[in-house]
Amino acid sequence: MISKMKVERGRAMAKERKVPAILFVNFEDDIMFIDMSEVPDHTSIGGRSDRDDPLDTELVNHYRIDQLTTIYE
Repeated sequence: MISKMKVERGRAMAKERKVPAILFVNFEDDIMFIDMSEVPDHTSIGGRSDRDDPLDTELVNHYRIDQLTTIYE
């Protein structure tokens, strides 16, 4: 899950610089990546709700783990 706005900003920056928009995710036992041009599995409203701040929730993209590629084989 990642902010839809962050994905869109990353895509825009990558387009400006003419490079791919790649997101790396550091898991406890692996590092994986995904090209942000991938279509998300779904989009929903998400974020934090424990701080009583409505700005802590926004549209988020959800990607399945099988959409990511591992660095380690």
